[in-house]
Parts: sequence; structure tokens; C-alpha cells
Amino acid sequence: MDSLKKDSVAEKRKCRALAHWFWQKSGSIAVGNGRVECDWRLPNSYNISNFAGGAKNKVLNVSEYLISPIE
Repeated sequence: MDSLKKDSVAEKRKCRALAHWFWQKSGSIAVGNGRVECDWRLPNSYNISNFAGGAKNKVLNVSEYLISPIE
């Protein structure tokens, strides 16, 4: 057995929902709050987006149904 081999948790059927949840959470953190979106074709046309409001709250709140028992 290769001791350096890494297993992708996202590929395991029982972990897919949890992996998807983390993917969404990390994407929301990357997008961030207070992002300025501009329409560069128009003067003074911008919007401050809170698309990911609360994403950087440093709280995970993972639902228990997403966590599979340890084997």
C-alpha cells in the first residue's frame, strides 16, 4: 500500500453532501461581503453586494445529517 496516497473524501458517496456543503461555504467566503460590482459602461453605476452575508462569521454550523459516523 502506498503510504503517500491521498483519498478524496468528496468521491466517497457518504461524504458527497458534506463535501458539497464545504464547497459552497468556501465559495461564499471567497466572494465576500461588501464587494463592489460596477457597470463600467455607465458613469457612477455600481452596487455594493452582500451576496455572501455572514459567510465569514467563523462559524460552521454543519447539519448533523451531513456528518457520517466514523468507521
